[in-house]
Amino acid sequence: MRVRNEPIAVRLSSDAVPAQFVWRRRLWRVLAVQRSWVEAEPWWDDPRVRRARGQDAPARWSSELGGPSPPPEARSPGGDLLGDRTIWRVEASAGASAQAGVYELACRGSEWLLRAIVD
Repeated sequence: MRVRNEPIAVRLSSDAVPAQFVWRRRLWRVLAVQRSWVEAEPWWDDPRVRRARGQDAPARWSSELGGPSPPPEARSPGGDLLGDRTIWRVEASAGASAQAGVYELACRGSEWLLRAIVD
């Protein structure tokens, strides 16, 4: 699995399932949803928790995973530390001639990330 944690735009189907997403200026069509689940946000790495522990360094998990910090709403000063995000594992393709792959899309509120490419 290759972790990305890159922002994406997602279009949902009428039954609120990812149908398409734009990643790196390419449109990907979701061919199938393999599964979905809900995960807790990494509250232990929130800037407020890090400050309370006396750690002012940047969030560790995003730099280790090579991606940006979680969405601003997840890190807002008044935000809930116990937020959840929904993960969708989908099979998607960037066109009729492109080979399909498996991708993990993460959603919290209205913010979406391409969390990982599953090898």
